Amino acid sequence: MACSPAPRKRRPAPPNPTRPRVVSRETHADTEAAMDQGPHPLNRELAVDLDRIEAVRRVDPHFDKIVARYEEVDREIGRIDAREELRTDDEEKVLREHRVVLRDAIAQRLREEGPGRGRPA
Repeated sequence: MACSPAPRKRRPAPPNPTRPRVVSRETHADTEAAMDQGPHPLNRELAVDLDRIEAVRRVDPHFDKIVARYEEVDREIGRIDAREELRTDDEEKVLREHRVVLRDAIAQRLREEGPGRGRPA
């Protein structure tokens, strides 16, 4: 009795760049939530001491407004992630992009301030 060879496993076809990838809304939402759980406090995002951020906030009103807006947008995104608020995908994307722009502006201002400046005396 002859043994038949084991069937060869088929490799999956490479993704077709002209065909859109189909992802269910639930799967996409779960992936987004898993990637972006919890708030994004500035000291964690920028690896900066909170005292330094607060010191610059006290001397620079414009910086204070940027940080306040960042915190507001971050809380809003947190409510969306927790499904306390409903938004369209486009609205959520705009909010996330705005948070990144604000974070970058804050990081730039802190770099301009330098490592020792802006601290209380």
